[in-house]
Amino acid sequence: MDIFAIVDYLRKNPDREILVSGHCDERGAEGYNIALGEKRSSSVISKLINMGAKPDKIKAYSHGESRPDAYGHDEDSWRRNRRVEFHFYEYGYADIPPEGGLYR
Repeated sequence: MDIFAIVDYLRKNPDREILVSGHCDERGAEGYNIALGEKRSSSVISKLINMGAKPDKIKAYSHGESRPDAYGHDEDSWRRNRRVEFHFYEYGYADIPPEGGLYR
């Protein structure tokens, strides 16, 4: 889903909010990867807000390396695991954090 579509969706659906979760590859210490996932999600959130999304509709979460998309130990797997995912909720439901990671 492209970032323009996300902002448009949030504008058209005021009863929805979004959880932006940052993910990392397996390299690096756990604490470092949690912080990196937070930085990754925060960067995307800043872009969403600059494009007109309301800050109170957006939450950030970092999974670090705990939820890989690919399980290999090579460049392709690491590339796939460095990502941000978007999860949409009815307003107020994103206050329940997923297991593990850093929530703000």
